[in-house]
Amino acid sequence: MSAETLHTVRVKHGKDIQEFCHHSTALIHPVVSKTLQIPPTKLTLSKLFQAQISSTPAHMRKVHAGRKLSPTSTFADFPVCTTLLALGPRDENPDGCHPRDIEVLMAQLGVDRNTAIKALRNNGFDLVDAILHLG
Repeated sequence: MSAETLHTVRVKHGKDIQEFCHHSTALIHPVVSKTLQIPPTKLTLSKLFQAQISSTPAHMRKVHAGRKLSPTSTFADFPVCTTLLALGPRDENPDGCHPRDIEVLMAQLGVDRNTAIKALRNNGFDLVDAILHLG
């Protein structure tokens, strides 16, 4: 029985770059989604191609272009230390929020989960104040 090879890819999200090392058959999307706390339905991964443009070093800048990855892409699909770009909003941490309050805000005001959590947090976890703030 042969041992599976580990593959490493770098993922850039915002200003952060993280390295992921997993078995070659592991799917990339679920691993990155869980670690970066980006809902899988909102996560977009692209392979980066960097090019430096401008003729003078003072005006040098990098341009990133990429190819969108399929949700079925595995770590083995890329050479070691490939850099990927992750796009998508992070999930807000619901610590301190009552789950029912989050559901009420989402249902009554039609806001997404992150907006509901932020409103509760910014209003001392008080549901009525959060509704007034958003409404």
